[in-house]
Amino acid sequence: MTQLAMDMAVCLMLAALFGAVIGFLIAKIYFCDEIILDEDITDEHKPHLINEPERTADNLKYIYGIGTNIEQTLNDHGVHYFSQIASWDKKNLLWIDKYLDVFKGRAVRDNWVGQAKKLSKGKDTPFSKKVKNSEMAE
Repeated sequence: MTQLAMDMAVCLMLAALFGAVIGFLIAKIYFCDEIILDEDITDEHKPHLINEPERTADNLKYIYGIGTNIEQTLNDHGVHYFSQIASWDKKNLLWIDKYLDVFKGRAVRDNWVGQAKKLSKGKDTPFSKKVKNSEMAE
């Protein structure tokens, strides 16, 4: 009986180790093209910023995760349009996280880029429809 318990324990440990390795590899392949350290993010990764908007700024609060305070912070730093956010790549998002650390990780977590791509094409997201219909406070 003791031998059976030891064999089962060894099998469970091997299965856990195997699962951890497989999980790591899957995460590496699908989610992490490269590992970028915070100190690797410099001003060369800064997204396109506009000091003075050429036309009326977009209502960035149509993007889930952007409220009045974050919209003001983005505007103060030169982000006024959905098209700007829609063009951000991974390094731009990391720059935003590093230099506007008011909302670290929020742009990725709430998929600002995906929402902004829709909104910049004149399409609505479920959240923007709610805001426009005054179902939610802006």
